[in-house]
Amino acid sequence: YQEQVMQISQKIGGFSPAKSDDLRKAMGKKKKDKMAELKLEFIEGANARGYNDRDKDFAAKLYDQLAEFAGYGFNKSHSAAYAMVVYRTAYLKANYPTDYMAAVLDSEIDKTDRLVPYILECKEMGLEILGPDINHSYLRFHVEKEGVIRFGLNAIKNVGAQAVQSIVETRDQEGGFKSFFHFMENTDLKLCNRRTLESMVLAGCFETMGYTRKALMESLDLAVQHGQNHQKDRVSGQSSLFDAMGPQMSEEEPIPRGSDVAEYDETTLLNQEKQVLGIYFSGHPLSKYERFLKSARVIPIEKLGQFDSGKIVEIAAVISEATVAVNKKNNEYGRLQIEDLTGRVACIVFPKTFAEIRSKIEVDQAFWVKAKIDKNDETGTVQLLVDGLAPLNRESLEEKLERSLHLQISREDLNQNVIQNLVTLFRCHQGPLAVYFHLSSANGEGAPVDSTVIRAHETFGVSWNQELQEKLSNIPQVRGAFLTVGEQSRTLLRKAEAV
Repeated sequence: YQEQVMQISQKIGGFSPAKSDDLRKAMGKKKKDKMAELKLEFIEGANARGYNDRDKDFAAKLYDQLAEFAGYGFNKSHSAAYAMVVYRTAYLKANYPTDYMAAVLDSEIDKTDRLVPYILECKEMGLEILGPDINHSYLRFHVEKEGVIRFGLNAIKNVGAQAVQSIVETRDQEGGFKSFFHFMENTDLKLCNRRTLESMVLAGCFETMGYTRKALMESLDLAVQHGQNHQKDRVSGQSSLFDAMGPQMSEEEPIPRGSDVAEYDETTLLNQEKQVLGIYFSGHPLSKYERFLKSARVIPIEKLGQFDSGKIVEIAAVISEATVAVNKKNNEYGRLQIEDLTGRVACIVFPKTFAEIRSKIEVDQAFWVKAKIDKNDETGTVQLLVDGLAPLNRESLEEKLERSLHLQISREDLNQNVIQNLVTLFRCHQGPLAVYFHLSSANGEGAPVDSTVIRAHETFGVSWNQELQEKLSNIPQVRGAFLTVGEQSRTLLRKAEAV
């Protein structure tokens, strides 16, 4: 622990408690200049105390050991505190998963762009996250029932806490809102101004009433005017026969609702949703490609932290933010935020590359982003240094799907000679197809069971042609062959005994 470093520096180097704490801070923050300065003092102190008498390099070696330890060393008191926090939160997550995840989501309600990994975690845990709803949401995220968490209205941009409090109080008094007009007639329109209303509509707050967002946006002026007139009449003491008979008998609302009412297209809906919630909630621009992306073995953003700096990756992502900056040499470069179905990551586009791809950059559009990982060794934070950009569509995705040759071989027939024959054959027909071996054993009736799939090393890629087919046909141990492109497969070779 870091406390042990402090004790060693005091006992052997003669450091005061204050200076030993300086050493701890320098090591913890990896301040090389400060550590080099303290090393000289540590060696001088050790010499003065006779620790270098037997080995003149003893103090220097010990200090280097301490410095190396600093790369992963931790404060003991913090370790104890963190261990308790980890234990308690793990207990809550395991035993009260819905309440725990509702609290986690609520802790980021002011930074909704950070919600994506937590929402994904909820889905993996089997929890359902419901969108904001005018008749069911409260200020914050809350547990609607076991296994179900409801979005808080305060997570919507332009919807303040006072407006939400007013809405909830009115909702309780009215026994719930029956229609959009009913909502407008009874809500404090000074707190719920037009921007607030637009944000709630675009977030989908009124969808369970049967309205489309398009219909409400096109009728908003009419609804606001109706609400203002109704409230003005009520203040002046005027009311209609319909008011006396309750919300069920209020004048007929002209805003259409139902499944046959026109709605915005999916792209517009998602972009509007992201504008007011900070995230894509009801869907994602990449959702339609999800199956293809998995087949193409595309690296998700959440996995980038597993790789070292310098690794070249190609990410399928949507550009969520794009800004232009100027460096010290007065050259323009780009700063991007990109996201996929698993998370977000910051990107830097250096001047030369930025000049080449600037015209391609478009917010809310999907791209293939080729980049180099830049990882902060101290914090583990990853950013990408962009090297190229290309549109992501079904055609470009299909080009990246893995194309593989699969050979069916009986495990009992496999031996060194067979392997050597296949290696020689592959080297004579090198190409882009990855090779997989499907090894199976036969049961007592001769049917294959217990199949094992092994992927050959990437250096053994092959090209399928008539000659290769004929040669594989002449190898008795190869019982069949088929080609896969993503999740699609086609039989290439099937012998009588192959299943």
